[in-house]
Amino acid sequence: MDKQQSTLPECLTITVDEVAAILGISRSLAYSFVEQSFIDHSPIKVLKIGKCYRVLRQSFFEYVLGKKEVSA
Repeated sequence: MDKQQSTLPECLTITVDEVAAILGISRSLAYSFVEQSFIDHSPIKVLKIGKCYRVLRQSFFEYVLGKKEVSA
């Protein structure tokens, strides 16, 4: 079992709580940001699974680090 766990890739998504912590914003503001990103199909890729939002790690960090442009 330990051998399998060591071969698992890093999680591809982050939670809204992690988004809030990384950006230093409130949880409710992070939810608004993620929900709007989901609706607008922004450069940040968001998955909605049931009632849960998950943000694709790579697109989030590319956006935050300025590697992706935001369309108006």
